[in-house]
Amino acid sequence: MKIGNMIFKKTCSIYASDLHFITMTLPYINRELENEVQVITILEKSATKNIEKLINNMNLNKETKERILNINWSNTRGTAFKKVISQIEKMIKNDIKKIDILINGNNRYINTANEQIDLFIKNNLKIIEENNININVINCFEFSKNSDINQILKNHEYILDTTGEKSIEDEEILYKQAN
Repeated sequence: MKIGNMIFKKTCSIYASDLHFITMTLPYINRELENEVQVITILEKSATKNIEKLINNMNLNKETKERILNINWSNTRGTAFKKVISQIEKMIKNDIKKIDILINGNNRYINTANEQIDLFIKNNLKIIEENNININVINCFEFSKNSDINQILKNHEYILDTTGEKSIEDEEILYKQAN
C-alpha cells in the first residue's frame, strides 16, 4: 500500500518446520541484502543454530555469509518491540530507504508485533514519508499451527515462498485460471 511517499507492504509466509522457515526465507533475505535492504527480525524462538548450520553448508562467499549472520537471529521475545523501534529510528536517521521486518512466532506474537509496528508507523508517518522509506513486514506462520490459511492470505498483500515474493492477488488469478 502506498501512503504518501512511503510504501508499506504486508507479506506472509507459511512454512512447515523451523528449518523450512530458514530455507524458504534465506534466498529472499540474501537478495534483499544484495539490494541494500536492511533486515530486522522479531523472532519468538531463536533461529541462530539453524541459520549457522545452513549457511555453513551453502556455497556462499565470505561476505554474503557475514551479512546474513550479522542479522539478529536470536530470540528477541521480551525486548523485541523496543529494540526494533529503536533500530528503525536509527535507520531513518541514517537515511536507509528500504527495511524488511521479518516476524516469526505464534499468531498472538505476530499480531502483537504487527500492532507495535503499525503504531510506530502511525506515530512517525510524516518523517517516514518525508524520507521515502519503504517498509515490508514479513509475517511467517507455521502451517501446523494455523487452520485458516485463507484468513492469513486475506490479511496480506504478498506471499513469500521458495521462489520469492509474489502478489497474492496475482497468485489467486493464476489459481482460478488453472482450475
